[in-house]
Amino acid sequence: GGGGAPPAAPPAGLRVVVTGAAEVSAGGRGDTHMVYSLEVEGQRRPARTCTRRFSAFVELLNRLGREAPGERVSREARGCVDGWKTRLLVEKRHAGRGAKAPAIVSARVALLQRMLDELLAFPEICSSAPLAAFLA
Repeated sequence: GGGGAPPAAPPAGLRVVVTGAAEVSAGGRGDTHMVYSLEVEGQRRPARTCTRRFSAFVELLNRLGREAPGERVSREARGCVDGWKTRLLVEKRHAGRGAKAPAIVSARVALLQRMLDELLAFPEICSSAPLAAFLA
């Protein structure tokens, strides 16, 4: 056994970089939440930026676990998705004000980047509807 080969480059040069996080207002009640900025390159489209809440990353994993794209998802890809579901579930313990602490935010940026890098190593995930919707 062993770790196997390092992840291959994503197909069609798809690259997603978590560039940072920002606290944004959630409606008029003075509530705020964190959003994470993503820079998306590739898929034969110009580079673009989008922002997603932490919960959107959790939902992406849930959708990837439920909606296998047309072709079969490899056991390795399924294992990767399931592993990240568990890690993000543990990470969700930081809620409310705790989720906005600078140390937590920078740790989450690094964690989410690792997650995306690992997921994008699987062609079936790169071409999946849940990922396309997440990056739209």
